[in-house]
Amino acid sequence: MFEGALGYDELFTLEEILVGVDSLYLSLVGRDEIKSKIKSLVGTLVDKVYSVSSKDMSVLVDTDYLDPDRMGLDRWLAIYAILTGAGGFKVIVDAGTAMTIDVVGDHRHLGGFIVPGYHSQITSLSVKAALPEPVGVLPGISLGVDTMTCMERGVWVMLSSFIEAVFSEYPRAELHLTGGDARHLAGLVGVPCTVHNNLVLDGLVKFRSRMAR
Repeated sequence: MFEGALGYDELFTLEEILVGVDSLYLSLVGRDEIKSKIKSLVGTLVDKVYSVSSKDMSVLVDTDYLDPDRMGLDRWLAIYAILTGAGGFKVIVDAGTAMTIDVVGDHRHLGGFIVPGYHSQITSLSVKAALPEPVGVLPGISLGVDTMTCMERGVWVMLSSFIEAVFSEYPRAELHLTGGDARHLAGLVGVPCTVHNNLVLDGLVKFRSRMAR
C-alpha cells in the first residue's frame, strides 16, 4: 500500500501505485489541464473512478455561501471531515499555498477567509521587493535582527495573528488546523487547537464511506 504525498509530475511516473485498484475517489483542485491529465491517466488504469465535486459536497453540508458550487473542494472536504454529531462552533484552518479559514456553527458553514499562505507571501515579498530569497527561518514571533528573519517572522506573526483574530469572534469554538504549515502555526497561536495531518483526505475517506453504504 502506498501512503504519502506526490507532486503532479511524480504521479504520472508512478502508475504502479494503482495496480490492483478497482475503484478510486478523486479530489482535484488546480489548473484544468492538470486535472484533465490526471483523469485521463487514472481512467486507463482503474475501472471505477469517481471525481468528487463541490456540488456533491454542497448536498451534504448546509452553507451560507452565495454560490456553493464555486467554493473550493478542498475547503468542503476539510469541513466535512470535522462535522460530527456534536454541534457548536468550529474554526477550520487549512494552511498551505493559500491559508483558508472556515467557520462552522451547529453544522452550518457560515463563511470564511482566504489569504496567501506562508510560502506564497514570503516568495512574493522576496521577488517584488528584491529582497533575499527565503531560507526557512524557524517560525517564531520574536523580533528579527536580520532582513531574512524579519521577513519570515513577520509573515508568521501576520498569519498567526489573523487566526487569533478570527477565533476571538468565536471564543468557545474548537480550533482545527491542517495543511503543510499547520504545526508551525499551532506553536504560534495563543489558543488551544487540534492539528490534523490532512483533513482534506479525511473528508474524502468519509465521503467514500458514505457512498459505499
